[in-house]
Amino acid sequence: MSRAEACRAAGDYRGALVAALVDVGALQEDTGDFEGAEATLGQALDAAGDDAGGRAWALTRLAAVVRALGRPDAAAALAAEAAASARTAFGPGDDLAEALVAQGRMQQDGGDYELAEQTLREAVDMASPGSPAAAVALGALGAAVRARGRYEEAIALLRKARPLVEAAFGAGSIETAAVLGEIGVCCKFAGWFDEGEEAYRQSLAVTEAAVGPDHPDMASLYHNLGGLAHARRDFEGAEPHARRSVDIRVRAMGPEHVDVAADRVALAAIL
Repeated sequence: MSRAEACRAAGDYRGALVAALVDVGALQEDTGDFEGAEATLGQALDAAGDDAGGRAWALTRLAAVVRALGRPDAAAALAAEAAASARTAFGPGDDLAEALVAQGRMQQDGGDYELAEQTLREAVDMASPGSPAAAVALGALGAAVRARGRYEEAIALLRKARPLVEAAFGAGSIETAAVLGEIGVCCKFAGWFDEGEEAYRQSLAVTEAAVGPDHPDMASLYHNLGGLAHARRDFEGAEPHARRSVDIRVRAMGPEHVDVAADRVALAAIL
């Protein structure tokens, strides 16, 4: 039963409206319509009013959208507010775990890797065993451990997360693609280039089938494939991936986005 259905069954029609708007915003985010998602999630936040639970749902998703729009400081503030609202509204469980995952990811983006790991370990502990929230939290923890340089530990966490994510969301889901992409990152840093390239290519195929060839997630994967080829000193093989990354991201997010800058830096290093 979805959140909206559960709220309707309980007679909580405001909660049902908030949950439905969050679902619409999530679909817009998944298809790359970040500005539309921001507007829809803003409506969800307005509908929630002073209800801490509804605010937590809306803010958790809104934080990721605002980060994708290139406003990391605002995203971090939204994620922190989401976690605070979730602690007020919910006990240990999946809703709190989802908010903590959003907060941990923003902490990692901000370079506070130790705190991000602590937050994401709490998220894993909060989530119901075997739930979609548990699968996502475990994958996010793997990424945080990787950011602290513990690559083999990170790969072990991500390998554990992968079947859980596939069971929760499907083998062809963007959630599965995200875990595969993170495995590729870890393998690159560990020097396991063949396994890393295979994970990236699997992620690329799943992502393209799910959201199309011009989604920003595709840019990230081409960026990473170029980085892996660069690490192998295969500069000619790296260049087309890096150029594809820049092209997709500029068209999707505009030339001034911070992620476009990162793509251009990677291309410059290859050239």
